[in-house]
Amino acid sequence: MCLVLHWVKRVLSECKLPFATSGFSWDSIPEIAFCHLLRLWTLYRYLGEKRPQRGTAVPPSSTPLCLHLLFMLFKLAFGFMTRVALQAEKMNHHPEWFNVYSKVQITLISHDCGGLTKRDVKLAQFIDKAAASV
Repeated sequence: MCLVLHWVKRVLSECKLPFATSGFSWDSIPEIAFCHLLRLWTLYRYLGEKRPQRGTAVPPSSTPLCLHLLFMLFKLAFGFMTRVALQAEKMNHHPEWFNVYSKVQITLISHDCGGLTKRDVKLAQFIDKAAASV
């Protein structure tokens, strides 16, 4: 089972994000959904879906997609990373990531074009499924 790192909530809540609204609380977001909140705006842009809230801003396309996960055991984190690595290799699109014991941080951005591409979105969708299946 993977859980979003609690310090990510604290750091992001101090950033005064543009989509925060009055009465908004990080604690009101389910853990599994929270890790996808920042990525959500980019996915909506690429998938052509309606924005989830009115009066909110979309980050620029140069904003990377970031995911922070905490697994119960190192072997679960490593297994997850292996699945993502094999898929990334098939797509010829490789994430930046950082791993310490059971913590995994993944950053997706296409450096060759200086922003996000559909490949980033497709890999992010695969990562979502892989994280949910652990």
